[in-house]
Parts: sequence; C-alpha cells; structure tokens
Amino acid sequence: MKKGKIVSKMDPKETLLFNAFHGNSMKGRVEVMEHATIMIVGNTGFHKGELRNHIPYMFSTIRLNVVIQERRGKVSNAIIKKELEKVLANRFDGMLKRFQKQETDVFGLGQYYRNKIPYEELKDWRKKYYPNLEMKLTIHTTIQNEGKIKTIIDK
Repeated sequence: MKKGKIVSKMDPKETLLFNAFHGNSMKGRVEVMEHATIMIVGNTGFHKGELRNHIPYMFSTIRLNVVIQERRGKVSNAIIKKELEKVLANRFDGMLKRFQKQETDVFGLGQYYRNKIPYEELKDWRKKYYPNLEMKLTIHTTIQNEGKIKTIIDK
C-alpha cells in the first residue's frame, strides 16, 4: 500500500517468502524445481541493517530445513540445495526491486534504521533511503533427511 492505495499484490509464492523473511513458518511448503521436489519443514531468519554514507545496507540470512520428496535423475544434494537457494534468492530479489520502485516497504525494512537515521529524516525513508537500499540475502539450506525418496529417471 502507498498512501492508502493498493499499488501491488504478492502472489502465493511471494507471500510465503515474505513470511519466511519475518520468521513465520513456511512449514509444509512444497517447492517443485528442475531437479527435485522438496518440502520445507522449518525456517528461521536473522536481519541486520547498517547505514553507510546515507545508503542503507541490509544483511539477511534465512535458514531452511528441508526434506527431499522426489529427485529427477541422479542429482546430488549439493545441486538441489544450490538450486533451491538460487530460486528463492531470485524471487526475493525480484520482489524487493519491484517494491522499491513503487516505494512500498512491505517488509518493514525502515524499522531496522529507526535508530540510524535522524528523526527528522525518517519521513523521507521511502523516497530517499529505501530506493537505494542494498540487500545481501543469504539462504542456507539443511537437508534433514531423505526419507523414502521417489527418483524419476528420464529415459
């Protein structure tokens, strides 16, 4: 929302990533990827904001615990982890860029800078600071167990 008007909507995948960013549960979320299908069974997040030369920097880490439901071919856990982390990071980056362009701080990132920006300049957060925010998102994935994995081998 911007000035009381809806300027954009999040799709269900974005909403779940939004919840993960805020430490709300993604438990049970299934992600279908090129090499595997995984289910997220737990998540946590940590965020730190810094202000350098009037430019806000955000360092965020999201940790995911996943269970592999299905593999496509003979693919290693390392490839599956890398693919999941890339998919989610790209989705988050696209969301953030869209919201910065619209000057809508749906993640509430301005809250991390309340004690770093002078009070009289806080009103300019969305116009002056937020569009210049540099985000460093790191996603760490732990594969908890592989259970009874269905492997699909393309012929």
